Amino acid sequence: FTCIFYCLMLLFLLYKYIYRDCVACFFFFFKQKTAYEMLRSLVGSEMCIRDRAMAGPHRRGFKPHDSLVKQHDSRVKQHDSRVKQHDSRVKQHDSRVKQHDSRVKQHDSQVKQHDSQAKQHDSRVKQHDSQVKQHDSQVKQHDSQVKQHDSQ
Repeated sequence: FTCIFYCLMLLFLLYKYIYRDCVACFFFFFKQKTAYEMLRSLVGSEMCIRDRAMAGPHRRGFKPHDSLVKQHDSRVKQHDSRVKQHDSRVKQHDSRVKQHDSRVKQHDSQVKQHDSQAKQHDSRVKQHDSQVKQHDSQVKQHDSQVKQHDSQ
């Protein structure tokens, strides 16, 4: 289709003074090329040959494509490098989290031990208070006996 377009365009240029109206009408039925597609100014059979060579997926020596591939490869390498850095940071973070978790467990253990010791202390204090009350009771009893004895 592209080849036909350029052939008609050549026809249009050659006969523009003679068959101006007919060729111009026929010219607009075909797709116009963009500036990128008209990168090299080839016409006629040369354009057909170039278009056929570019149609395949493996174009040899097509520099804009090669430079885009190189740019893409460079960006992929940069991205891979950033991913590796990120993975390294994630590993460091995970290691720090594990250390923190270990410290938290150790702290929790110390808190439990402290709570246990505090309960034992409270139990001893209660026992002591009970003994003190018992002693006070005995002292009052003794004082009362002493008073009774003195009064006799």
